Amino acid sequence: MKSAHALIILSILLCFYLPFVSADTGDNLLNNITKVTLEVPPTGTALLGTKESMTEYQSWLDECEARLLTYCNAILNIFGLNSLDWNQNTPATIVTGTPLPAVQVTALPTLTIPESPQRTTVMKITGYDGRTTSDPFTINGPYWELWYTADPLTTGGQDSVSGTGSNSAVFPSLSIQVIDKTNSDQVLETIEPPGGLDKTLWERSGIDPRPWIQKFYEGYKEYSLVITAKNVKSYIVEARVPVQTDGESGSGTPTASSTFIATPTGTSPTTYIVAVDVFRENSGIRAIYQGGRDAASLQYITINVNGVDVGEMGSENGQTPLPVGTRATFPVTDTGSGFYVTGIGHFTGGVTQKIFETTL
Repeated sequence: MKSAHALIILSILLCFYLPFVSADTGDNLLNNITKVTLEVPPTGTALLGTKESMTEYQSWLDECEARLLTYCNAILNIFGLNSLDWNQNTPATIVTGTPLPAVQVTALPTLTIPESPQRTTVMKITGYDGRTTSDPFTINGPYWELWYTADPLTTGGQDSVSGTGSNSAVFPSLSIQVIDKTNSDQVLETIEPPGGLDKTLWERSGIDPRPWIQKFYEGYKEYSLVITAKNVKSYIVEARVPVQTDGESGSGTPTASSTFIATPTGTSPTTYIVAVDVFRENSGIRAIYQGGRDAASLQYITINVNGVDVGEMGSENGQTPLPVGTRATFPVTDTGSGFYVTGIGHFTGGVTQKIFETTL
């Protein structure tokens, strides 16, 4: 704005002054004016959208202002006029009005993935910008989870799926390809953080969605991960499986569900994949149905402890399919020898299948 004022003043002065100079003097003035140069200062090198780039931009604007003022003063001096000084006779600025309310910002914790007593980590990989391939890892069960988190390079960045209003020239992103090594390196799934990497939103809302968890209702295979990160300070990716307890475990830790082949009469063998967390709770057995690939076909589950049916999750005449998240507790007397627990899934078409067995 100051630069615009200088140009306007200079134009007015020239309009009043030029009519009174001779042609010869005008030629000399024009010759001297053409010798006055104005160079645009170089821009910074910081990554656009970062705090450093904003600092460099402010410095660039200040330098532009200084050079423009020098240029204007050189022209004025050629005409015998006094130089301009932005600081002379400048009245104090008084700002009135209602101040904006302060935005409460919640500091985010150091990047980490918390331990879970119900899960065991079988693979962990950390990194930052670039493309990385993990070592192969094996899942010895029908169910596993991918836990992942990331620290975006800049506050306010967002990727193509972000639904927030924060804006930035930098777009942090994280993409994880799950590779099925057992099946000719087929890409099983590509995973990205839901809602994108928007650190500004997390801080302003006080809600940090990390870590994210992706569930896989398949296993007994070897996998690897291809991770592509952009504008990310760091990330952590882990493959975890449910903890398998043994003996007299009273910790309330769920066990891995086991899947077996059921052979319905008159049809070919079929494997139904669903998952159930089972653990001891006080003097009973607690079961939580997690769903799975064939959740739409499961009607109910019969729980058997030490050879005796102790109850059902859902019922034969109940809702179909069994709602994911259904949980139930079955009181069982502890005789000191532990609990041998099995779960029989009842699927549409009259098919039954053992979906887990474990000793607690």
